[in-house]
Amino acid sequence: EPGKDRFMEDTIAALEKVEHGEKPGPSYNALKKTLREGRLFSIVTARGHSPETIEKAVRVFIRYALTEQEREEMMSNLRGYRKWLDKVETFGSDAEELDYYLGMCRYSAVTYDGFKERMAADPIYQEKLATAPLTAKPELAKEFAIRDFVEHVFHMLQRTGGLGRSVAIGFSDDDKGNVKSVSNYIKAELARRFDGIKFVVYDTSDRTLSKGRKVCVSGQMNLPGF
Repeated sequence: EPGKDRFMEDTIAALEKVEHGEKPGPSYNALKKTLREGRLFSIVTARGHSPETIEKAVRVFIRYALTEQEREEMMSNLRGYRKWLDKVETFGSDAEELDYYLGMCRYSAVTYDGFKERMAADPIYQEKLATAPLTAKPELAKEFAIRDFVEHVFHMLQRTGGLGRSVAIGFSDDDKGNVKSVSNYIKAELARRFDGIKFVVYDTSDRTLSKGRKVCVSGQMNLPGF
């Protein structure tokens, strides 16, 4: 895979800068919190790397960015979620549980050939791609990746009986144009289709804000009991 080694080198170099005192962007702490809490996540990027390469970069992040105590917290939470979702009482090793967790997450590089092929085979996006101008295609690719993740989470909760609980999905981006287009997409399609899920969008373009700026909340909790 072209550029795979360079991507891993760039990931390590960026983490080493933080280790030596450089202030990270808002998504750094958001990813740390997500991993510590064992929450499902999706990485959507304009890069052309395979999902396997991006997952390896997440493993590097876990090794470099999380302390030993934070990794222990993550593993405890992962087993807690498995007990809740999969109703299991016997767990594998830390390595096995981490493999299971990262395998449930999504890694979408929208210029990767495998991603483009999957998107082109989707009946809805096949039609959208055929009529969209060239400049709109990257935006459509992000939409497809986000929809894929939301459907994945919904079907997993449906399978395990978890839809009766409070569910929220957040999206963050440091490009204001992407924030606006994703917010519009969530309001127009996802919030209507998945009306039991709360959607939150964060604008992380201002690096002075540690958590970014919440710009949109779509989809209200109207599940039974809420």
